[in-house]
Amino acid sequence: MEIYNNNIRVISSSRGDAISGSILKVLCLQAGNLRDVKFGQSNPNTKFSTTSDTIGSITMAQNQELDGPIGEVKAGNAGGFLFYLREY
Repeated sequence: MEIYNNNIRVISSSRGDAISGSILKVLCLQAGNLRDVKFGQSNPNTKFSTTSDTIGSITMAQNQELDGPIGEVKAGNAGGFLFYLREY
């Protein structure tokens, strides 16, 4: 994902870290899994609302991407990830 403006924040995460916000994309750097994935929209003016059921676990291969919108997710016990979040 190319970043063209200052409204995108990138977070590197692994081993159980919980990430929330307006997550646009997740890039898997090292094979692993994501837990408690909640797809939906998040912005500063409204409360987070899911658009689907919570997905318990998603296994990802190295270099695989998961597109949002995602509001909440946890890195599993294995793997490394980059989370691309929209900043308001």
